[in-house]
Amino acid sequence: MKSLFGLFVGALFFVSCATKEVSTPVVNFYEDVNVAVSSFQMSTVEASINISFSTLYQNNIQKIEIMSSGDNTHFCTRRTFTITSPSSSIQNFEFLDNDIIGTPMYYMLRFQDTEGNWSYSNIYTYEYQF
Repeated sequence: MKSLFGLFVGALFFVSCATKEVSTPVVNFYEDVNVAVSSFQMSTVEASINISFSTLYQNNIQKIEIMSSGDNTHFCTRRTFTITSPSSSIQNFEFLDNDIIGTPMYYMLRFQDTEGNWSYSNIYTYEYQF
């Protein structure tokens, strides 16, 4: 009887943990008053890395740049997206990086507002599989 009770309590704990994890809200990759990046994904496509991200909104933003680094210190702009108008709906962006300079690769987004000020996302690491 004790072992059956222990099994029941263990199963109840497992179910409550799984339910709690599933109901955890999604945290944005980056968010400030001008832009919110809701997803940032990378995948290997042949000898390249496909980078895709989505924004929930863009206000007072004129450029979004994808920057990369092989050493997590020196970042270079790989792709620039020019933003022509504000958006309050989801916008999707994609870039295929053919210039893999090492593994892991480090990526971040850089945002330029309409006044010329820059802000930066967190750095995202990708282990490239040859």
